[in-house]
Amino acid sequence: MPDRENNKADQSFPEIEEIRSRLQRLGYLQSPVERYLSRPAGGPLATVLAVSGKVSLLAGTLLSGLALSATLLADPGFIENPPDVLLFAGYLVLTYTAACFVLVLLPAWFWMRTGRPGAGRRTGGRVRSMLLSGAVSAALCAYLLGWWHITGIGSRVVAPLGIVSLTVLAAILLICMMAGRLAGFLYFLLRGVPASFSGRKGPIARSYLVSAMVVLVLESAWMFGVFRYHVAASSLATTLEQHSARLIPILLVGLDGMDSETLFRMAAGDSLPNMAGLIGNGFTAEVDTREGYLAPQVWNTVATGVAPEWHGINAFTIHTLRGLTRQPYLGPVRPGLETVIDHVFPFLQLVRASPIAASSRRSRTVWEILELFGVPAGVLNWWASWPARPAGGFTVSERTFAKLSLLQRDEQVSPSVYYEHEVEPPAEFDSLAILKSRLDKRFGLMLNFLPVAGNYLEKSLATGAGELVRSVYLADLFYTLAAVELSGRYRVGMLAVYLQGADVLSRIDERTETVQPERIQGLIREYYCYLDRLLGELVQGFEPGGLILVVCEPGKIGRKQGEKGAVIFQGIDVKKGRRAADSFRLEDIAPTLLYLAGLPVDRSMHGHPRTETGEAGAGGASPLRYVSSYGPPPLDRASTPAYRHDREVIERLRSLGYIE
Repeated sequence: MPDRENNKADQSFPEIEEIRSRLQRLGYLQSPVERYLSRPAGGPLATVLAVSGKVSLLAGTLLSGLALSATLLADPGFIENPPDVLLFAGYLVLTYTAACFVLVLLPAWFWMRTGRPGAGRRTGGRVRSMLLSGAVSAALCAYLLGWWHITGIGSRVVAPLGIVSLTVLAAILLICMMAGRLAGFLYFLLRGVPASFSGRKGPIARSYLVSAMVVLVLESAWMFGVFRYHVAASSLATTLEQHSARLIPILLVGLDGMDSETLFRMAAGDSLPNMAGLIGNGFTAEVDTREGYLAPQVWNTVATGVAPEWHGINAFTIHTLRGLTRQPYLGPVRPGLETVIDHVFPFLQLVRASPIAASSRRSRTVWEILELFGVPAGVLNWWASWPARPAGGFTVSERTFAKLSLLQRDEQVSPSVYYEHEVEPPAEFDSLAILKSRLDKRFGLMLNFLPVAGNYLEKSLATGAGELVRSVYLADLFYTLAAVELSGRYRVGMLAVYLQGADVLSRIDERTETVQPERIQGLIREYYCYLDRLLGELVQGFEPGGLILVVCEPGKIGRKQGEKGAVIFQGIDVKKGRRAADSFRLEDIAPTLLYLAGLPVDRSMHGHPRTETGEAGAGGASPLRYVSSYGPPPLDRASTPAYRHDREVIERLRSLGYIE
């Protein structure tokens, strides 16, 4: 039976044995693995598919092994659940095998359609074969070194002479040489296999030599770059030691949906007394906005000083792999697997939409930079602050209010049952549940100063729009009171609070037909006054002698209309009563904050410190100092745990008009 199949294959593909004989004389098909991979399968089409599939599976398995090793090094906690590791390995094998199959099948199909090599007049050139092998090896080596570099820096094992790095570099060398060999093999199949060769070394030996030389040059360059990174790391250690005793308390408040024109006009008219006080005693500037940006992009750019394509937060939701109880850190496999997950896996139903998480952020925020100096921070409601991480201070993530709202509906369940890393320390989840239950009484008192909101809620509270508007007011009040309460229990050097209510209210007519556009303007102006009261509570509890930074951004509607935001600096060594002649960029805010705090500015930030904001003094606003890099984000937020209430969080985002 096997003889009949082989005879059938040879009859349908009559020159196959001649081609195999020539390839063997060139140095190919010597090992059992190569002979197995190139075995005919009953006809031209079947042979092409079988060979492409077997070669792709081998290549995908090798690449997946390296990628999985890199992922486990970058995220050691992921190995705690072996089923997750096995399933993720399956995803890797599937992805890389499919990609390799396409890359191998295309030239093989072209070879089959254009005629069999050996029958034509021309054959493949040896020099071109070696150049192609070297080019393929170089491209694959650059890709593998790229994600290994991300892995090494993230896992702190970037020592170029360490046993782990040397082992990986050796594996990369072998894989790249095999890829170069495969490229030469496919080239001869496409262009024709020469019947003989001249010289002491065959094309295969020369291709190996070229591939090895190219890969070794690239790996040597990488090791040189890593040595420079270690020099930068040592300078960072010196910087941290020098500045450990010169830090000042910092308050960062983000107000979404507040444009500069309305802000300055209302502050000048005494409608916003707290804002007016900060403006009169501080430095103000307008902030250029970007129409296409979403809220997570804006506020993570403010926090990191880099553009969204670098910090990695680009949407309200991300794609997560199905079946995993914990999502791994995908840094080591960028851009390959991450691109496939975003663009291919949705068609295969292998991913599901989940709210954004901190593990997607690839750059340090300003509060994570302060942690390097031993300064704990309190972070509340900032986009991509879930899962909350322990860092000496406290975190109340953007999912907390929605989760506590679910808890309030089920009063028979203990708060700890609902806890899923929304708050850090975890014990504060119960205390915040108690705070949430007291909001109605506190908000009822504040309605005495909010006649427009009170009148609207009285008439429409029974409708969906009334309930949504009320939840917007309560959410900003909740995070403000949580900031005041927790900062009283934890001594933090920085407090970062994000309030989004004005942006949501400006788009409330998109969510319901019961709110007339003309009524929204009065509601928004009064909400500015409401935010001013909340800002006053934050400033009142803030330690004197520190730095206050208020960032106002016009929100989705304002960005579409070309409105500008505003930034206010007030505190030690900040010029008083000044206004910048030129607008700030979003990327300028984080480096300027570091400059005014007396800390070196990260050169990798895309923004520039605006030195005109500060005056020379003991706080260290001058002179300006730099550090090459503060390094990658903390390793303990590398992966993302599973979240039982993703659907409810996404529904909350939809009700607020963030997603459709």
